[in-house]
Amino acid sequence: MNTQAYPSEVLKKFLAENEDAQQKVNGVQMILSTIGRRGYPSSRVVRLRDVTEKGLVFYTFYNSNKSLELEKNPKTSAVVYFPQNSNMIRIQGNAEKLSDQENDIIYDQLPERFKEMFANSYEKPGQQIDFDKYIEDMAKLEVEQKENKSPKIYKRPAETGGWVIKPNYILFYEPLDIPEAKGMRKVVEYKLNEETNTWNSAIVTP
Repeated sequence: MNTQAYPSEVLKKFLAENEDAQQKVNGVQMILSTIGRRGYPSSRVVRLRDVTEKGLVFYTFYNSNKSLELEKNPKTSAVVYFPQNSNMIRIQGNAEKLSDQENDIIYDQLPERFKEMFANSYEKPGQQIDFDKYIEDMAKLEVEQKENKSPKIYKRPAETGGWVIKPNYILFYEPLDIPEAKGMRKVVEYKLNEETNTWNSAIVTP
């Protein structure tokens, strides 16, 4: 079957149907894989912030390893897994940085605890630190914030921002709710034809 546009509504519907109460509040976690500096796959968990007409959005530090790796090689893949029912989405595509305007909008919508985390980041992510001093600094910061009764306004740090994964391949996995097919999955594939810029969908074997 052919579709004319990237299936963002299919993604949104699948996420909405599979999110549990905690995920609806805190967001869905996504395993993001990039190509590391030594040529090996490099994976970590990020929080899926939004699904737009462009693709899947996550927010991070632009000086982090994942951002540096995406700048060098934008090809990426991601997995969203729902342990409560074993449903899953696999995505492949290319990542692009969001604009400053898009970043400001996402940052304004972040929960206060995440704004605080980004605003009070400790040097460059992944950098070797003096852990005892780090704990001491964080404790001092927490005391200062508790003593400051006025609400804290966090401005988006320049080194933070979002990426959008523009998919070219998506797989949806759903267990079959049929007694005689216990343990089997229905897998729906969406594949982008880059020559015609249209999407093809089909049910495929796992």
